[in-house]
Amino acid sequence: MQSPEQRQQSEEYLERTRTEAEKETGMPWEEFNLAAAEATDRLTETPWEEEGSISFALPATDIEGKAGGICCIEYDSLIDDEFREYSEEMAKEGKQIPPKENLRRIKGLVMQRGQEKLDLKDMCERCSVYMHLADTQAMTPEEKVQNFYGRIGDTNDGRPLVLVKADLASTLGLSVLFHELGHFVKNSSMHPINKSYENIIRQKLEELKELSADQKEEIIRAERGASAFAVKNMRRFFDGATLDKINKLVVQRGIKSYHDKFELIDKVKEEKEKI
Repeated sequence: MQSPEQRQQSEEYLERTRTEAEKETGMPWEEFNLAAAEATDRLTETPWEEEGSISFALPATDIEGKAGGICCIEYDSLIDDEFREYSEEMAKEGKQIPPKENLRRIKGLVMQRGQEKLDLKDMCERCSVYMHLADTQAMTPEEKVQNFYGRIGDTNDGRPLVLVKADLASTLGLSVLFHELGHFVKNSSMHPINKSYENIIRQKLEELKELSADQKEEIIRAERGASAFAVKNMRRFFDGATLDKINKLVVQRGIKSYHDKFELIDKVKEEKEKI
C-alpha cells in the first residue's frame, strides 16, 4: 500500500512520462512518414526462405572509427516444443496464433562492426526466438510501424520465448527484438515473487482492470528499462539520428499507448461509478 507521498511521486512520474511521450510522438505527418519508411526499409533484398541464413550491411554510423558493419541471421521454420506450449497458452487466452508458414525460428544472430560484436546466444542462450513475418511486405511503412509487436513469455519448463512481429532485416525489427530481450534480461534477475507480481499487473492491464498509481508506474518503468537496454546495445552499431527516430517511432509511441490504455481504464471506472 502506497503512502500519500509515494502515490504523489508515482502520479508525478506518470504525468512526466506521458507528457514526454506526447511531445516526442507529435511530429508532423510528413516527418512521421519519412521516419517510418527509413525504419522499416529492409536492409537487404534477400528474401526470407523456409530456412537458411541472411546477411546485410548495417547503416553508416556517426561513431568515429566505426565504419562498416554487418548483421548475420541464421534461421529455419521449425516449430519447437517451447513454441507449441506458448501457442497453446495463447489459444487459451483467446489470442491470435501466427500461421506456421509466417514463422521463422531465429537460430543465431550476430552483429559486428570493427572490434564490436553482439551475439544473440551470449544474451539469451536459453531463449527460443521467433519472427512473425505476417503480411508486412504488403504494408505501407505507416502500417508496419502501427502493426509491429514484441512478446515474451515462459514455457512450462521455465524456458523463455520471444516473439517479434517485424522484419528482423530492418532497423525497426532489430529494435523490437532488443526491446524484448531487455525484458528477458530484467526478468532473469528478478525474484520469482516480484516476477509473479509484474505478470499479475500486466494481466490486469490486458483485461482493462483498474490499476493503482504504483502499478502503472511499474509498467512504464519496465518499458523504459527495456527500451534503454535496446538503445544501449544498438548504439554500438547504429548512428544517433537513427536511434532518435526509433525512440520516437517505437519507444515513445509504445509508452504513449500504455498511457492511453491507463486513461481508458480510468474512464471505464468513472462510467461504472455513475451507474
